Amino acid sequence: MALSNLSNQFSALGQIEAALALSNQSVDIYHGGIVPGDDSLVPGLAMALTIQSNQFSALGQHENALQAISDAGALFRDLLAGEVGDFQAALAVALDNQAQRPATLGYRQQALEAVTESGSLRRDLASNQPDEAIHRTLTDFQELGVDEAQAAAAIRAALAIDP
Repeated sequence: MALSNLSNQFSALGQIEAALALSNQSVDIYHGGIVPGDDSLVPGLAMALTIQSNQFSALGQHENALQAISDAGALFRDLLAGEVGDFQAALAVALDNQAQRPATLGYRQQALEAVTESGSLRRDLASNQPDEAIHRTLTDFQELGVDEAQAAAAIRAALAIDP
């Protein structure tokens, strides 16, 4: 995961080609380390593919971005078949990204299906784990520069939760 994180840092600095090279290296390492019957590296591979998709997209390589995020989504689905929780949230994120890639290429129906499924997963997560959903959403709002009190009020109203 360190290479993927480093890839994100290079991307944030505008060095997208270097970011993609690191991301490709991360995906290759995960692919090489996966052994049949041992899923311990699969979440890392799925996250590395998600980051790779972002780098491809930043470089305008939308077909490659769509393939990478589709592969990540498939891996998260496989993981979700055995567990819930983090993988459900990760699948929702992958589906959000997956919705952006086909939309860029003009595949509107595919984008709509992905974002609809993501919304369903997020509603399910919010109803089953409201504290975690509120925390995650607060973090998202804070990253956008929204005041914490305003964000909390908006989330509570959306989820119909009393303070």
